[in-house]
Amino acid sequence: MGSSEILKPKLVCWDWSGTIIKSDNLNYFINNYLFWKNELDVFPFSQKEKMKKAWFSFDKSMKSKIQREYKNVEERVEPCINPYALGLIDFFADHEIKQGVVSLASSKQIKVHLGLLGLMQFDFILGSDSGKSPKPDPSTLIDIAESLKIDPRNIWVIGDSELDMDLAKNSGGFGIRVESGLKPVWDMIDKCF
Repeated sequence: MGSSEILKPKLVCWDWSGTIIKSDNLNYFINNYLFWKNELDVFPFSQKEKMKKAWFSFDKSMKSKIQREYKNVEERVEPCINPYALGLIDFFADHEIKQGVVSLASSKQIKVHLGLLGLMQFDFILGSDSGKSPKPDPSTLIDIAESLKIDPRNIWVIGDSELDMDLAKNSGGFGIRVESGLKPVWDMIDKCF
């Protein structure tokens, strides 16, 4: 969590993969497809840990090949939205709270997926290809807050990783870590609205 005082948000920054969209299953299916395509062992869903161990056993050239192929496959896969995210995104939009996506994924790809999902409530997208400092560097987020005349303490960062929480802390905002559903966000809303 970021600062100790929880303020009503004026800017909500969402992580993309694992927060707005469900990525675990997508990553599993894409990796299994690429393992199969490269004549490697495939793994049932219940053996994701074995898949991870297999990945670490691959030599550098095989890892590089799969990583290149992964981007091509991922761009053709429709995203699956986290079931809780839509209601929260709409809630913040209905309350005229600015929203953005801050991710290590490609801005271009996120914009395409947002279009496919019909999510037009976002005021900005900061991805790996945006030319800005990546999270957890707070400089870009602080610049956005200043341009919107928002006190950084009124920023909520919603994400599923330590990087997201570091971004919240480094920017002076409030971090809400969501690892198994977005209920913690609704809990904070109940305290602030």
